Amino acid sequence: MSIPALHINRECTRIPASAPRRKPSVGRLLNSRGLISAYVSMSAKWFRFWKSAAKPVVVVYTREGCHLCDEAEQLLREHGLSPELIDIDDDPALVERYTDCVPVVVIDGKERFRGRVNEVLLRRLLTKGGRA
Repeated sequence: MSIPALHINRECTRIPASAPRRKPSVGRLLNSRGLISAYVSMSAKWFRFWKSAAKPVVVVYTREGCHLCDEAEQLLREHGLSPELIDIDDDPALVERYTDCVPVVVIDGKERFRGRVNEVLLRRLLTKGGRA
């Protein structure tokens, strides 16, 4: 007779190992022989790697007929990004905010470039250490 694998969470309640978990956690797993073995479902090191490997969300605020906007889009695509292009002329609030400084490049929710995109700084932002 085999003992079913159980997950023991931090509150010391037993949950079947096959039950879905809400979030990755550190815990113990009872194996088929009833022995407790420690495991980590997602370590901090793996999480940092996973976060750095994920493609950043890139938004470019543009305007029709803007040659700098075309250059910025081309440069972002050369670096493997797929930017979402938003025309500021469609929204009066965006026109008021960005009227003289398009293109504006937002990477992962942070405004990174106004006007021209600096390729060296873009490379630094996309490297493992610079994505923070």
